[in-house]
Amino acid sequence: PHMVKQRDTLPYPDLHEDSLTELAFLKASIKLMTACGVSDFGVKDLQGPTSRRLRRQLSGAINLFKFRDDKLQLYSELI
Repeated sequence: PHMVKQRDTLPYPDLHEDSLTELAFLKASIKLMTACGVSDFGVKDLQGPTSRRLRRQLSGAINLFKFRDDKLQLYSELI
């Protein structure tokens, strides 16, 4: 619903039917990858990923989730 309101404020809103959703996904992906320690994530990584970069990105995500899991276990033991 929020995206529809934004789209309707643009000239020729029908042309932007998918682009706002894609931009929101890209923004969320960049935010996640930055949290994972991958500071150079961009649209090219979604449109034409290379095995080397994808491996680096997945490694960062796995490390973040392992770190989160370790901290959750530690905090639950303290409670």
